[in-house]
Amino acid sequence: MQSIQNVLREIHQLDEQTQQHTALSGIHPGMKVLVTVFFLVLTTSFDKYNLTGLLGMCIYLIVVYQLGEISLGGMLLRLKELFLLLFLLGAANLFFDRTVISHWGQIPITGGMFSFLTLYGKGVFAVLAGYALVSTTGMENVCYALQVFHLPRILITTILLTYRYLILFVKEVDRVSLAYAMRAPGQRGIHCKAWGSLVGSMLLRSMDRSETVYQSMQLRGFQGQLRLQMREPISIGATFAYGIVMTGMLVLLRFIPVFELLGSVISR
Repeated sequence: MQSIQNVLREIHQLDEQTQQHTALSGIHPGMKVLVTVFFLVLTTSFDKYNLTGLLGMCIYLIVVYQLGEISLGGMLLRLKELFLLLFLLGAANLFFDRTVISHWGQIPITGGMFSFLTLYGKGVFAVLAGYALVSTTGMENVCYALQVFHLPRILITTILLTYRYLILFVKEVDRVSLAYAMRAPGQRGIHCKAWGSLVGSMLLRSMDRSETVYQSMQLRGFQGQLRLQMREPISIGATFAYGIVMTGMLVLLRFIPVFELLGSVISR
């Protein structure tokens, strides 16, 4: 029960964060999407052993999080389960790649260790970039940017409706959990014997609720496509400046090993 309430609270907090006016508020969402995609392409292009080069890409994330006034602590709390999942998925490299490539004192360093850290870093950076995009832009503006790029309307509609009505699904789960808790007082959680019936109940309730929502949308003129428009003023000059500066910085971070240069300067 408490975990469901926390999910609802975090969704509302994320929506409130997108309404804040920051240094990135006047940037066109299409430019933010392009820069984020460019960052993802450059981040995934690093070799699986190039850990020091990959770490330099975090400078872009630091700049974006500062400009967007995003709380790093709040982000870590919201995405901790996803970071743990990425850690478990990347840990398989420790067992598949056991070739010793160097030593740290008496401790052998295998290729699996480097590839694990590199792959995990790529996953974490991708999640952080996506979170920054949604937090500073909002899902509706992101979908508007996809509409500007002429992506299939059915894909855009599916993404936006899934995001909009995710909170309704969470509320339905909350109601089902509350009803179960009232019928089983003093019991912690949901007994495994009731999982199947509760999932079936949730499926039926979701189908019924989705039909009601769809009929309501049709009554309001919905014909299968959502027409999205920008509701906030956009600065053309700031948009182009943001795109040029961020693109140039990403190119430099990709081809200049910042941390290697910093280490060589410190060692002197």
